[in-house]
Amino acid sequence: MATTHRKWLMIVALVLGAIAVVIAGTGCSVFGLRAATATPPVTRGATATVTPASAITATPSARPTKPVIAIPKDQASCLAQGGRWGRIGIAPYEQCNLPAPDAGRVCNDSSECAGLCLANLSPEEQERVRRQGTPIQTSGKCSNWVIVVGCVAVVENGQVKNILCLD
Repeated sequence: MATTHRKWLMIVALVLGAIAVVIAGTGCSVFGLRAATATPPVTRGATATVTPASAITATPSARPTKPVIAIPKDQASCLAQGGRWGRIGIAPYEQCNLPAPDAGRVCNDSSECAGLCLANLSPEEQERVRRQGTPIQTSGKCSNWVIVVGCVAVVENGQVKNILCLD
């Protein structure tokens, strides 16, 4: 049993690693994670200007920070918080899924939600996104649960670019 659990953890780690590589390579974002952009190379003969740290001021981010929800690790704590305990998606183990505190709130990005920002697309709009790769400009609503499974239209930066299938 422990070997099976280890294999699943390795598979999840490999998938997450592959996603991170794709994010870093394209400069895009997934679920509020942002890829760091590379520093442009200095051209030969050019002079680099260094700004002292004391001269740099922090500017507040225009985007809200994704709410952090502590997911209970045991069934009793999960149920006490109104969660559902069991297997979620294809996970080989039981875990807790909590109701999202901001469920149903209008959003333009998953960084605004405890779960995901989901759009309710018509079948025609879903086809446009899936088959033609045409982004749909829209807002969404924060998911009902912190962990979301199934095929969903996730809103990122005010648009749906893909239909994601999450297990």
